Amino acid sequence: MLNMINCIIVEDELPAREELKYFLNEEKEINLIAEFNNPLDTLNFLENNTADVIFLDINMPDMNGISLGKIITKMYPDMKIVFITAYKDYAVDAFEIKAFDYLLKPYSESRIKNLLKSLINIKNEKTTSIKNNNLKKLL
Repeated sequence: MLNMINCIIVEDELPAREELKYFLNEEKEINLIAEFNNPLDTLNFLENNTADVIFLDINMPDMNGISLGKIITKMYPDMKIVFITAYKDYAVDAFEIKAFDYLLKPYSESRIKNLLKSLINIKNEKTTSIKNNNLKKLL
């Protein structure tokens, strides 16, 4: 059975959202559970749902991605945040709130594939560690 990684995309520009969605759907271990074009709908969704990874645009109306990232980091410390933006200027801010990664638009296919492989490897290592700990408890 596959160890699925549940993801959310928050991107106000439809073409960029569709392109990222295409890359995510290429990976069988990635499960895109929701996509939003604004931060407020994202927060409403997260009140009753969770994800392993959130792909988060920085420049959006109502609230920027850095502000949303700060809220998510406080509310869901285990959720990995991957910032997606056309601007290099926000990288320091992103990593100050413990961003997992920072993708620049336009997306590089090889860069996204490497990122997804890293996420999959981390998820698999975590699952293996949990299984080993459970096995030790049984013994």
